[in-house]
Amino acid sequence: TPFARAFHFPGKDPAYYITSTQDAGLTFLATQPRGIVLGDYPTGSMVSWRTPHLPYVAHSFLTINFHGKREEVANWFDPATSISEKIQFLEEHHISYVFVGPEELKLGYVPSSLGLIEIFHQGNVTIYRV
Repeated sequence: TPFARAFHFPGKDPAYYITSTQDAGLTFLATQPRGIVLGDYPTGSMVSWRTPHLPYVAHSFLTINFHGKREEVANWFDPATSISEKIQFLEEHHISYVFVGPEELKLGYVPSSLGLIEIFHQGNVTIYRV
């Protein structure tokens, strides 16, 4: 990306590199009503940079309880976590959107039985409205 080239970041470190599908997803998300977005780091950092939304977890120095929140996100995406626990988490934290990109896919997936509404899908990026 031009951002990565401008700052000479080596390789495609996900903290500094946005894929074309992530870019498309973020561009779409920016057009949606404001809300809180669930995704792992660095997705949350991209959300705060590219959209008016609030990420559940973003930069370590700007997120209160960064490590704890990352653990919660990992637990949420874990297939072993029950649907009722996932729903309770979304409600307790007032999550409006779930952003599933390359980093989140490493953690698990969003089960269709959760009942979230898919509002964007391109390549390996899917965004759900809660």
